[in-house]
Amino acid sequence: MKEQEGLPLLELETAYQSLRESGFDFSTAIGELIDNSVQANAKRIDIIPKIVEKKLEGKRKPISIITQVSVVDDGDGMNEETLNGCPQLGYSTRYNDRKGIGRFGVGATYASISQCKRTTFCSRSNGTGNFLATYIDLDEIANEVQTDIPKPSELHLPEDLEGLCSASSSTVVVWEKCDRLQSDANGKPFQAKVLLDELTDWVSRAYRYSIWEGVEIYVDSEKVITHDPLYLNAGQTEFPNDPCAIEWFSDSINWSIPNSPEKTSSISIKLTLLPEAWRTKPGIGRSKHARERRIPDNEGVSVLRHHREVTFGNLWPTVPGQQDIDRWWGCEINFEPELDECWKVRNIKKGARPIKELSDKLNEILAPEIRELRKEIQNYWKDWETGIPTDILRDIRRIALSLIEKNGSVTAIDVQDLLSGRTISIDDISRVLEDLAIENQWDWTTDGTHRSYSPLSSEQLSQLESEREMCFEDLRCAIEDSNIEQKFKDVALFDLEQAKAAYETRAFKASIVMFGAIAEGLMLGVIRTDTVLKPMMMNPQGAPQHIQELGIGQFSQPEELANEISEKLKFEHYKQIIVDLKPDIEILEVQRIQNLRNTIHPWESIKPPQKFRDPGPTIAINCLSSLSLLAEKMLT
Repeated sequence: MKEQEGLPLLELETAYQSLRESGFDFSTAIGELIDNSVQANAKRIDIIPKIVEKKLEGKRKPISIITQVSVVDDGDGMNEETLNGCPQLGYSTRYNDRKGIGRFGVGATYASISQCKRTTFCSRSNGTGNFLATYIDLDEIANEVQTDIPKPSELHLPEDLEGLCSASSSTVVVWEKCDRLQSDANGKPFQAKVLLDELTDWVSRAYRYSIWEGVEIYVDSEKVITHDPLYLNAGQTEFPNDPCAIEWFSDSINWSIPNSPEKTSSISIKLTLLPEAWRTKPGIGRSKHARERRIPDNEGVSVLRHHREVTFGNLWPTVPGQQDIDRWWGCEINFEPELDECWKVRNIKKGARPIKELSDKLNEILAPEIRELRKEIQNYWKDWETGIPTDILRDIRRIALSLIEKNGSVTAIDVQDLLSGRTISIDDISRVLEDLAIENQWDWTTDGTHRSYSPLSSEQLSQLESEREMCFEDLRCAIEDSNIEQKFKDVALFDLEQAKAAYETRAFKASIVMFGAIAEGLMLGVIRTDTVLKPMMMNPQGAPQHIQELGIGQFSQPEELANEISEKLKFEHYKQIIVDLKPDIEILEVQRIQNLRNTIHPWESIKPPQKFRDPGPTIAINCLSSLSLLAEKMLT
């Protein structure tokens, strides 16, 4: 039996095709080349694209696409031996180096083949004259023309590239046959400008520390200026005269180095709050001023490895779930390469997620600070929303909290008595107390004129839960026993079950939305009943104004009028009609349902109570109780 011959470790064509799917995009692939240049002490790095106009099938106008990219630096350069090994997967003069940006020995080759089919590596060092060059070509590998890395040979660079090179030492990497820069996997073409703009934006943030330290990076001959997501350093940005953010919090923790538990490495953490003048009111994050400074894109955490950004964005659960308001603060976490395993850093240095133990520790530090940042921003917006001067609003809140601590309750009159004669209406004070009650889950009672706010005891919370069960059951029975159309009953009962489920999972906003929907549906259902419509058709002059305006006389059947009411009238009209039809119902009972609903779905302009953020069980049960009382009076 003939002994089987050995097989090569790699099937080259298949292997290289597989390695092309390494997860790089254009920006992060270029980043691997920039990393090498920075670590080679380059002070200037140029990314030079070759752009051509190409007519695509089915398109009227040609589009600009990138067919070649050259990256030129003035770093230390490579000698012949290093250059020869450069394209080889796994070769690195800095393999497993934990002191700088590089480590893995695959970055430049992985990055290059992910974007193009031919890469030429050129370098000269110590003023040795002409460049030496070698290459890797995937088409030649597929056709078995290239089976090894050619020994470097002399190469005369084109004049445009030669002019960018240092006279003493330089490295040039040229990507050709850039198939991955022309269209995506579905054949959709990439516009050259879009790719270059994305690259510029990414470089400006990812390499901000290198640029601050004196490295100049050019994309298509345009110098890249920094973008600091913390907004602490305006000096080398597009807006050097801008005010800077304030440093809200900074700290560092020492974390054990994997496989060397006796040693630790420092992780630095920094949080900033953007200038007050930029965040004067809700919605201003979409302004031209904000867009120019990339504030709408500033929702997330910047994670840096040796001060080079490896990820930016949502870092949940390390930090609380992302919200729009988060664009007004910045967060930066920096670690050293010796902690790569603790951040699950991949060999392409794209993305980083902390292991659970580290995530929990960072959450312990960051979560309370981020919640305080959000509260600070929201409190400033409350000043804007209420129109109350900031100093007075803060005094109202301080006095109210002090009275709660001292007496266990507070009213607007109590607060006004302690405001030292400053002019502020009882209504305005009440609006501030309403916000405080919602924030702190206080309960309130009323003597018919003024509310008294107080924290809930455990007994009161238990009583609220009992009231909740009773209200849900009373409301269900009232709907089932009513004479409204069955389709309205079905919808209201379904919404009621959804509201109950939302409440039980502590999704109080969702439950209040459903209560509002139930109120609207029940009001419309009552108005559409024959017992309401027939008397109005017999006596049009006695009908509520909004129904009179529909022209009752043109309808011969109650069903026709019912359909017109559904199509033409709004919830605001239903409210007024119900108040007119049911003398026992006070308009405040209806208004409270509408206000609480609109604070969640503010599609119409509303009056106080103003917007609230996170309603607790008290607010939800108050809304449910009002709805239950309203339904009882409407449906009987």
